[in-house]
Amino acid sequence: MSERAERLSGLQNGAVGSIAGMIEVMLQQPTVAMKNAVQQGRPIHWNVAALYRGVGVSLASIVPVSAIQFAANGRLLRGLTSPGQKPSDQVRVLCGTLSGVASAPLSASAELVMTLQQNNGKSFGATVKEVAQQHGAARLLRGFTATAVRDAVWCAGYLALGPVFTQKMHDLSPATFGHVDTATTSQKASASVVGCLAAGLVTVVATQPVDTIKTVMQGEAMTLPSGRAPSTLATAGRIYREGGLNGAVGSLAGMIEMTIQQPWVAVKNAVQQGRPIPRSITALYRGLGVSLTSIAPVSAIRFAINGRLLRVVSGTDSAPSDQVKVLCSTLSGATAAAITGPAELVMTLQQNIGKSLGATVKEVVQTHGVTRLLRGYPATAVRDAVWCAGYLALGPLFTREVHRLRPQTFGEFETATTSQKASASVVGCLAAGLFVVPITQPVDTIKTVMQGEAMKLPSGPGPGILTTAKRMHREGGLPRFYRGIVARGSRLVGAVFILGQARMRLEEIFEEHDLLKAREAL
Repeated sequence: MSERAERLSGLQNGAVGSIAGMIEVMLQQPTVAMKNAVQQGRPIHWNVAALYRGVGVSLASIVPVSAIQFAANGRLLRGLTSPGQKPSDQVRVLCGTLSGVASAPLSASAELVMTLQQNNGKSFGATVKEVAQQHGAARLLRGFTATAVRDAVWCAGYLALGPVFTQKMHDLSPATFGHVDTATTSQKASASVVGCLAAGLVTVVATQPVDTIKTVMQGEAMTLPSGRAPSTLATAGRIYREGGLNGAVGSLAGMIEMTIQQPWVAVKNAVQQGRPIPRSITALYRGLGVSLTSIAPVSAIRFAINGRLLRVVSGTDSAPSDQVKVLCSTLSGATAAAITGPAELVMTLQQNIGKSLGATVKEVVQTHGVTRLLRGYPATAVRDAVWCAGYLALGPLFTREVHRLRPQTFGEFETATTSQKASASVVGCLAAGLFVVPITQPVDTIKTVMQGEAMKLPSGPGPGILTTAKRMHREGGLPRFYRGIVARGSRLVGAVFILGQARMRLEEIFEEHDLLKAREAL
C-alpha cells in the first residue's frame, strides 16, 4: 500500500480497491477461464462467450472482496502503526495477509459459482439454485480453506510485497530508479513496475499449488455426493497421484543427464566467454551442485506442465497431434526458465571465479542486488522453449518418422522389437539434437556472455540482449555467436538421448513398482 493510500479513510481505500478490481477482472477474465480449465483438465473453449462466462459473479464479488481487502488492510496498518510513523515491512506483510483471510468467505463462494458456470454453461442464478437445492448452502463454501490460504499469501503480495520490493529497487539501484525521497515521477513509475512484477512472480509461484487445489475442489462440487466431501489434503494427494509421475520422472532424468554431462557445460561456457578451457576434474565439475539443485524443480516443472498441457489440449481419449506436442513442450520450457536462468548464472560465475555456491550467491546479491540473478533471463526463456520442443517433442516425433521411413531396419512403430525401438530412438534423438543445437546456439552464447559478466558490470540494469548481441557481432561477426557449438552440441545431443532413455526406463520402474502409490500409503 502506498503512502497516499495509508492516509485515506477505510471507505476511500475500499472505493479505490473496488474500482481497480473491476477493471482488472474485465481485462483478465479470459485468463481466469483458461486457468480453471487447465487446472481441472478440461478443454479450453476459445469463443468469447465461454471465456467470459462467470464474469457477472466475478464483478459482483470483486467490489465487496476488494473493498474488504483494502479497507481491512488500511485499518490494520493504522492500528498497528504509531501516528506519524511509517509501517515496517513486516507490518505491511502481516496486514496484507490478514486482509486476504478476511475476504476469503466471499471470494470462495463467488469463485465456486464462477467455476461451475464455466463447467456447465448455466447462468449465475441457475447455478446457485442447483448447488443449494442438491447439496445445501454449505456446499458453496467448498474450497474455503484453500481460498483463505491463497488469498492471504496473494494479498501479502499485491498489498505489501509490491511496495516493499519497489522500495528495494530505489535502495539497490539509485542510479536507475533514484532515491525513494527524491526520485522523479518516471523513476518512481519504473521502480513500481519492477517491484510489482517481482512481487507478482513470487506470489504466483507461492500460491499456484493451493489455487489449483481450490479450483479442482470447486469444479467437482456438483459431482460429489452430499455430505462430507474430500478435504483439501485428500484432494491434494489425489492431484499429486494424477500428475506427480511426470514430475518425479523428469527430476530424476534431469539429474542423471546433468551428472554425466557437466564437463561439457564447463567447456562450452569457457569457450563462449573466451576463457581457457578447464582441465582438472574439479574445475570441470564446478557448479554441479547448483545444477543438480535446480535441475530437479526445472525438469519436474517441464515434464509436469508438458503432461498436463497434453491432457488438457488433446484430451485423454485421443493421441496428441505433432503440432500439439511441440506447442506444449515449448510452453513448458519457457515456464521453467525462471529457475534455469538464475541457476545457470550462478554456475557460470562459479566456473569463472572458483567460489562455492553460497559465496557466489552472497557476492552477487550484496554487490548488485537480487535482481542481478535474473540477468540473461529472456535469452534463457527463448533457448529453453526451443530446447524443450526438441527433447520433449521432436525426439519422439523423429523417432516415429524413423520407423515409418525405414520399417525394414527399425520395424513398424507398433510392432518393433525392443532393440529396434532403442535404435530408432537413438537416430530420432540425434536428429532432434542436431536440429535444435544450431537454432539455439546464438541465443545461448548471448546468455552465457551476459551471465559471465554479471559481476563486472556496475549496478543497474546493465546492457540488454540486443546491446550484448551487437557488441559480440562487432567483436567477431557471426562466428562469435557459434563459439562452443561443438561442446554444446555434444552435450545436447547426448542429453536428448539420455533424457529420453532415462525417462522411458524410470516410467517403467515407477509403474511396475507402484512407487507413487507406496508413497501415498506412507
